[in-house]
Amino acid sequence: MLKKTEPVGHIHDIIRDKAGPNHRVLCVTTSISEIKTLDELLGCKVTHSPLMLNNACAVIIHGGGKAARKAQSASTALELPLLYTDFGALKSFRHKAHESLSMGFDHLGFAHDSSRETHLEGLIKTPLDAAQLERTEQIIRQWKSTRASRCNHTTGPHLPGQKFVAVLAEPVNKGADFRASAQATVGLCEQARQAYPGHEIVIVQAEDYAADAISEAAAVFAHSSPVGFEALLWGKRVHVSGMPFYAGWGLTDDRLPAPARRSALEAGVAQLTYAYLVEYSRYVSPYDHKRLTVEEALTLLEKTRPDALAEAQQKAKQRAAAPRWLRWLMR
Repeated sequence: MLKKTEPVGHIHDIIRDKAGPNHRVLCVTTSISEIKTLDELLGCKVTHSPLMLNNACAVIIHGGGKAARKAQSASTALELPLLYTDFGALKSFRHKAHESLSMGFDHLGFAHDSSRETHLEGLIKTPLDAAQLERTEQIIRQWKSTRASRCNHTTGPHLPGQKFVAVLAEPVNKGADFRASAQATVGLCEQARQAYPGHEIVIVQAEDYAADAISEAAAVFAHSSPVGFEALLWGKRVHVSGMPFYAGWGLTDDRLPAPARRSALEAGVAQLTYAYLVEYSRYVSPYDHKRLTVEEALTLLEKTRPDALAEAQQKAKQRAAAPRWLRWLMR
């Protein structure tokens, strides 16, 4: 049986990015524990064994399935709150495993879960002052000039030479979610055909570089893909069949009714952008593990993406030339 220790600090300290040197969180999820900058992103130390809790004040939960159940079990056994984590707006910047430029943290729920109010929702509802609005407008311009996207180390889909709409494919997970994800993407394609006859459909996979497709598309269709947020930065009409964090605010064409707690934003896309890119997402350089502002992260991305893309293409060629039995080791 796990031994409960008295926590130091509170989960709210981590959410407010005010954690001290004695704060600890427990991570029992292998996939996220291997992120090299996790301590810097959280602002405190991470312990990976329930036997060495060191007064942890929260248990990290990331993703779903078996890993989520393991985190929930530890949370229940230790009577500690869950710290919900997800990759931020800049998930990847080069072809390296366990490196991310940004992550987001929430004490109320996953950002993509519209069944409950999350910390991100509270940030989105907060009005902007003049200085915040000006900064956000500059960030949007930098995002577009940098041509940033959630995944930046890959290439995007082939673009046709005629009018097209972009369909953001749902991430395909193993297990029970596989069929639901595939069906959601098929449904988006059908909606796109009906709404934009005469347009080709370009499917953007979850790990594709999306900026080129989004910036050139006549419209964008999404279910819950976080990349739909990027389309709003490009000023695109976004049709949404689910209820992701960027829907229900009067900025997207929604097929589902918005939760009563969501309403039109006074500052529109800028208010959503400031909440998600500035207040919610945190950024760390994988090179020196120093915290970055979103502007600094975009500058770093612009400098490193050409080399990262070349590296990814080289790895793809090597994998294609390798024997089939060896390819899975080269992923």
